[in-house]
Amino acid sequence: MSKFSISISMLAVAMAGANAAPAFAQDDAQQGERSVSSDGDMIVVTARKREENVQDVPVAITAFSGETLERAGVRTFDGLALNNPNVKIQPINSTAVGRSVAIRGNVQSSSTVSVDPSVGVYIDGHLIAHSFGNAGLLVDVASVQTLKGPQGTLFGRNTTGGALLVQTNEPETGDVSGYVQLDLGGVKTRRYGGAINVPVGDIAALRLVYQKNSQGNFQTFTNGIELGENEQEVLRAKLLVEPTDTLSVIFTAEKTNESVNSAIATPTFPNDPVYKNAVIIPVAGGAGRAPTDPRALREQGNLSSEFYGLRVTQDLESGNIKLIVGRRHWNLDAASTVGPGLGYTFQNKPGNDETSAELQYNGSLLDDRIDLAAGLFYFKEDVHERQNTFLYSGVQRTTRQLDATTESYSAYLQATFHATEQLNFTGGLRYTHDEKTGILRGSTRGAPGQADGTPATAALLAPATAELKQNRLNYLVSVDFRPIEGVMLYANHATGYRSGGSAVDRRAEAVASPLFTTLGTFQPESVKNYEVGFKTELFDRMITLNGAGFYQSYKNYQYTAINPVTVQRETLNVDAIIKGFELEGKLRLGSGTSISGSFGLTDAKIDSGPAEGRPLSYIPRTTYSVALNQNVKAGGGDIDFVAGYSWRNSFFSAITDPSTAADEEALTRVASVGLLNLSATYTNGPYTVAVFAENVTNEHYFTAITASPPVVSLGSLGTPRVIGFRAKYAF
Repeated sequence: MSKFSISISMLAVAMAGANAAPAFAQDDAQQGERSVSSDGDMIVVTARKREENVQDVPVAITAFSGETLERAGVRTFDGLALNNPNVKIQPINSTAVGRSVAIRGNVQSSSTVSVDPSVGVYIDGHLIAHSFGNAGLLVDVASVQTLKGPQGTLFGRNTTGGALLVQTNEPETGDVSGYVQLDLGGVKTRRYGGAINVPVGDIAALRLVYQKNSQGNFQTFTNGIELGENEQEVLRAKLLVEPTDTLSVIFTAEKTNESVNSAIATPTFPNDPVYKNAVIIPVAGGAGRAPTDPRALREQGNLSSEFYGLRVTQDLESGNIKLIVGRRHWNLDAASTVGPGLGYTFQNKPGNDETSAELQYNGSLLDDRIDLAAGLFYFKEDVHERQNTFLYSGVQRTTRQLDATTESYSAYLQATFHATEQLNFTGGLRYTHDEKTGILRGSTRGAPGQADGTPATAALLAPATAELKQNRLNYLVSVDFRPIEGVMLYANHATGYRSGGSAVDRRAEAVASPLFTTLGTFQPESVKNYEVGFKTELFDRMITLNGAGFYQSYKNYQYTAINPVTVQRETLNVDAIIKGFELEGKLRLGSGTSISGSFGLTDAKIDSGPAEGRPLSYIPRTTYSVALNQNVKAGGGDIDFVAGYSWRNSFFSAITDPSTAADEEALTRVASVGLLNLSATYTNGPYTVAVFAENVTNEHYFTAITASPPVVSLGSLGTPRVIGFRAKYAF
């Protein structure tokens, strides 16, 4: 497994640079940047780009503070879905370092780089445009917010499912502070690192963060191969300056590396994943029993990324103006098997660049009768994908070389009118213009006019091209009413938009066809969402209960399936209806005892074409969770006991094509699973010690299954039981 090391000298150079830099200061005690905070268990969120109590926002939101996640033992990005109704986080088609976030049934089911996600992921206000490399999202985190339903006005394109907002800890002026931490556990689980906050003068501060996570192999094969190992390494620096009392500037630099050997198995039905002594399936005809390339044999993926960001906030008498600029460069090399009859593939994504800039205004007018959020947004990316697929004998089967660009402009305006102390009206508009291009060079062994599937043959063929220009106007109308203290009722109607893009196959099978140089495309996805909900805090906040029901009508919903024309797995479009509801509650019993729970139901069906009425893929119908928290005073400190159980329904990873004989839904059905996690955390001043157990009952389960009919399917395995120890010292 590839690794990179970060020396102490790098930290020293960064600290020296801080002392030599201009004066930097903190953003007004972090109030404007820390997305979720706890104040007597009151949660503050920024879902409408301003600070508000989560109970006052007419949007379905699940929010966690960093402290809550730490005490619950959430160590991985996937763990954010455990107590989050109608949310699922999973691998993208067995891609080793790719994670797809699904909210309310809208999911990115393709790892092709030209396919945009359906859920917008933001870290410190910066857009993370693709779901590859999530290592930094839970490092030194202050909060996580999940906004459910389309966020088309304030967050824009590619948020038809919702948005995930991650806020990391900011630098602080005053005293030197920080922490060091260490986790040790089963399956060779390791996590170590820390953070240091260094004030520079009275108005400047630097925060340096380093963390390394690793886990050992947990799957074995009869030929001695072991899989499951992963390693993540993150280095982040934040520099803060306040030249005046009303101006703050934050610079961010982050480098991450991630290396994974994915655990993957051939399902034996009814859905029995094999963790020990898995058998390599022979290939019919004696063409070989395993990939000839060891990288594919180990399901290997390596990702590296660098990010640089700038955030400038100018406070005004009536609000603030904010500029957020970011640039991300990333590379991915991945190798995986695709079934013994089809071989193995390298899906490399080299030299990708993303640039985004947003100018925001947030303020109030007419003696605070109107709250206003307005802004301009710009995004540009250049992405590249190199797919090379081989038969198990080592003969190259296909070559796909895709180069794609995106340039997007948008402007938005949203206002809330406080008609009375109990009644509010909100309206918003966002206009978006997207331009996309794609160039594909490819060849397929055995295709007419193509000698073989090598890059040399692809270079001799004319490239296939595509160009898309898309314009969208999204809107939001909402009303909320508070009939009595502690109760809010709301209803809203919103639209969302997910951009189309380039496929990875030509639109014709023969060189003689005039369409041979036309690159396949898929259409933009749009949604109309209708939602009603309530938020309550009753009996002096002893009970908190929130709920929402939704009905979503999709035009050109994007999903992955076999195209009956090209006989290739592609991103296709279909109309769909998704409806459901979610409930979240917390009961505070006193004496340090609380019980929380959630329930989500998603009914997602195709609404057009030959598969009309069929359920959509990758979407469990029901999810629920329950957690017991108990705080006890002991030994001069606090002991927090947390027991959490989360369950999700079964789902399938592919929709059966009525034109084929194979039952892909049956071949890719992922069984239901419930996971029990336990932890006990003792805190005394700066010292924290914890013991934890994840997947206590040692469930063996798949997280996703990819079909390769009529040959075989392959599934990604979930992590088995991990029991461990955690220690932390804060200073």
